Amino acid sequence: MAGIATENEIDRKHEWQRHDIEAGVKMYGMAGLGSADLNGDGKLDILFGQSVRNDPQPYDGIYWYEIPGNPKKGPWVRRRLSDPEFPIRWNISLTTGDVDNDGDIDVVALSFDNSNVYLCLNPLKQGGDVNKPWRTPMILESPGVHRDGERVELTDIDGDGYRDVVFPRGKPGERGVRILFNPAGKPADHWQLRQIGVHEDWDAHEVWTVDIDLDGDQDVVFAGGSGDTTGSVYWYEHPDGNPRRGAWTRHRVSPVEPIDTYGGLKIEDIDRDGRPDILVTEAHGNPGKIMWYKNPVPSTGLWTRFAIGTQYYPHVNALFDIDGDGVSELWVPDCSFKESGPFGYHRGGLVFFRRGEDPTEPWTKYRVADPPEVGRPCLAMDVDGDGDLDVVCGADLTEATASLVWWENKTP
Repeated sequence: MAGIATENEIDRKHEWQRHDIEAGVKMYGMAGLGSADLNGDGKLDILFGQSVRNDPQPYDGIYWYEIPGNPKKGPWVRRRLSDPEFPIRWNISLTTGDVDNDGDIDVVALSFDNSNVYLCLNPLKQGGDVNKPWRTPMILESPGVHRDGERVELTDIDGDGYRDVVFPRGKPGERGVRILFNPAGKPADHWQLRQIGVHEDWDAHEVWTVDIDLDGDQDVVFAGGSGDTTGSVYWYEHPDGNPRRGAWTRHRVSPVEPIDTYGGLKIEDIDRDGRPDILVTEAHGNPGKIMWYKNPVPSTGLWTRFAIGTQYYPHVNALFDIDGDGVSELWVPDCSFKESGPFGYHRGGLVFFRRGEDPTEPWTKYRVADPPEVGRPCLAMDVDGDGDLDVVCGADLTEATASLVWWENKTP
């Protein structure tokens, strides 16, 4: 990768305005965040995983906020979504979709503390009350502390019409990607577990399902690393036969290399050549590099890497069209969520990057807010219904307390 040029950092703070959703939430600086229409009113709601690292609490679980009539003024009402009898310890990844094919939106959440996988079943189409806690069966129990991945996805891997669960695995000897195959929409039945990779990396940060080689089926992309010393990006090729039993072939996008572990995985056709490219960050970098890999022809060799820019501890990101010109920008908050320790030496604030006509050149960096504002987790959505995308994220994070805020997009 060519060296990163001095970033042309442009102040855009006047084009963004912060609004609080809830202040002083007891939580660790990493939390699951998502959006979906949970109550069927045609408007997106916000989901949020609350917990404190390694300190089980009665409030551990998934909550949701219905966007108020005036989201700039509130009040934002928080409701518990997951069943309190089945606490989801330290949730930092969740996803939404109709898992049982009954026409409403369900939630799948990982428990990072013990690697259990939970399914929160929406009662809407069964005549239940979505404002009360939902039934929350555990669909995979993994005893012990394994620190499974930081992203979970719902997608129909085997083509049977039901969404399956895909997530990375961090347990030594079992590091790789796991798939839970949906038992035909019957959540109480046995979910078939398939592990499709075992490799040397420790931090199982992120996965993404996409047709990498454009052969018509879903492949799986993985980004992670070994502690804070090495990182690598892979993709697993979907078998020609049954994905529940067939061999998934692993292909390297990058070699195992000295980097502070990979995270912040996104997939988009960056250079508009019709092939999905991979965007990834140096998650624990101080500062960390932000880069993208160009999908070659064929997709099975090592990919060429291009620089975007840098940010402190860029664990997460959001790739979306900020200004409505049809080209996505990259929102990259820092992850300095501790007052001290490995994620607290520097603060990068909130920034986004805009590509030029040539995306292989470093992108221009725009500053939205100065430190100490931080933003893990983050989510792009139109909060105020004005037709552009805003950003929901964490802010003012310390060891166990955070605010959940949204930044109003005022970009012309």
